[in-house]
Amino acid sequence: MNDVIIRVENLSKIYRLYAKPLHRFLDMFNLLPHKAGRYSEHAALTEINLTVKRGEKLAIIGRNGAGKSTLLKLITRVIEPTSGRIEVLGETQALLQIGTGFHPEFTGRENVRSYLANLGVSGGEADTRIEEICDFAELADYIDQPLKTYSTGMGMRLMFAASTALKPSILVIDEVLSVGDAYFTKKSLERIKDLCRDGTTLLLVTHDLYAASGLCERVVWIDQGRILLDSDPVTAIKRYESSIRDQQETRLRKLRIETLEKNLESSKDRAELIYGQLLCSGNTPVDTDLPVASLKFSSNDREIAAFSTEHDADGWTLITDPTESDWGPVMSVDDRLCRAFRNWGSIYHRAACLIEHKEILNALLIGQLSVTIEFLDTTQMPVWLELFEPDRLTRHRAPLGNQAIGQWRSELLALQRTTEVAPPVGSFNRYGTQRFSFTNVRFLDDSGKERHRYRLGEPLTISLGYRINDPQFDQRPVIQLNFLKNGITRSHRFTLDNVRFNTSDGSEGVIEITADPLLLAPGDYMVNVVAMSEGGYAGIVSFYTVNPKILDHHSRAYSISIEQSNNLLVDDVVFLHPAIWRKNGRTVASGTYPISLKSAED
Repeated sequence: MNDVIIRVENLSKIYRLYAKPLHRFLDMFNLLPHKAGRYSEHAALTEINLTVKRGEKLAIIGRNGAGKSTLLKLITRVIEPTSGRIEVLGETQALLQIGTGFHPEFTGRENVRSYLANLGVSGGEADTRIEEICDFAELADYIDQPLKTYSTGMGMRLMFAASTALKPSILVIDEVLSVGDAYFTKKSLERIKDLCRDGTTLLLVTHDLYAASGLCERVVWIDQGRILLDSDPVTAIKRYESSIRDQQETRLRKLRIETLEKNLESSKDRAELIYGQLLCSGNTPVDTDLPVASLKFSSNDREIAAFSTEHDADGWTLITDPTESDWGPVMSVDDRLCRAFRNWGSIYHRAACLIEHKEILNALLIGQLSVTIEFLDTTQMPVWLELFEPDRLTRHRAPLGNQAIGQWRSELLALQRTTEVAPPVGSFNRYGTQRFSFTNVRFLDDSGKERHRYRLGEPLTISLGYRINDPQFDQRPVIQLNFLKNGITRSHRFTLDNVRFNTSDGSEGVIEITADPLLLAPGDYMVNVVAMSEGGYAGIVSFYTVNPKILDHHSRAYSISIEQSNNLLVDDVVFLHPAIWRKNGRTVASGTYPISLKSAED
């Protein structure tokens, strides 16, 4: 169905934040004098444009305070917009807050009857609905007890069952998927799917993007009151995972600068710190080391300062901590002392510095700063120089004109002001320290030909070229291949976790895994290729995009399709899958274990 059921045009919502409760009270009656300091204005939504077609299933995601719930309240007419237009065609049932109107002194049955009466359902139809609600919530033994005697989970079960008892044209749900235990959560998701199968339009606000992706075919990402992304779920997941690393990087950048500023001597002559960095992108390591000798700062063709990467200087500090930055040690290349922006070390893939210089800061703030960088041109990958204003968010950026000519050169960079992160490089997100990295991933048939479409029962070999970048690397990393059906649902995982890798055996090589016969259920799959430090998941407490135990992670990077075979029938889940691992041509593991294949080595 292609007809539009919700149309939002130039929608904005501005809230007033009052200095005192009295000011709010006076403003309710339009009696508040218009004087500075009595209130400020906060834009919850700014010029939102959105259309939703009948029968669409749309997830709305974003951080706390991004404006998601405000948008739903505007669509359901709980609040009115400051400006803009909303058109909704159809009956709307909103689950903005489960349990609104339920009284703890009333029994479950009395609360449900009252809820249905508010929706215009009474008499015999109400009796039938109450029995259906009681059956779905599985609370037959408690339905005539006061709500205050229910556990939290029991109450949520009843409230969700009542809220979804009637089928509306538009179902609006705000953060209510976690209703009870895992069993009932799955049951609730199936209830929502049933409501949507016959044409109900779904608007779902949630922080659980992975659950939403299994339910919705479209994702709208709101950030700071504006639509940041409107796409399919797989694309949204990639951007979301990347944003977690961006948020962590922003937090660490602020923390680093604030810590140093506290240690500075208090002086009116001191400049605020500028954070600078070289990076390939927010998610991609540079493919080869990039030696850098110096940076010179100028304004209106006048040189302000020049700094060498050989050592720190007054007003210039290199961040060489390998957990934060990818600067290598001082070295001599073609009789030039320099440091390399390395392709391994930090999970943030950047070479960072701090600058404390009033003239540089002033030129940066008025947009008249230029930087000349002297570097050995070793890569064609786009490398950027970024300098951050003291707000820690606004950046001035310029790309290096890389040509991989293998010669030293100086390039004058004209910085452009922006608040956006560096554009992504490549077709997938890549994370990890890169101490151990994958250089080439290929999907091969039994003749060694590269393919991405297979028939059920055919042999599949996945070839993983690898490189050890850290000369000190000596461990048994956990290597995994994760298969995600339709790019979302985990189907299968192969693991190699007991084979030693170090430079004494060679810094490069090939790992292969052969699945013969291939028993994945027919469908489209995306494949994650992952290497973790020895021990794998043990002790992991942070999300993988910002976890220092990740060596290399190609997130939702590769796709294959499995077609049905006349000779084999396979369900969506295969618990035992035959596979053989090889390292540089020698068998190192074999078995029929989907989660972990143990090594044949000691």
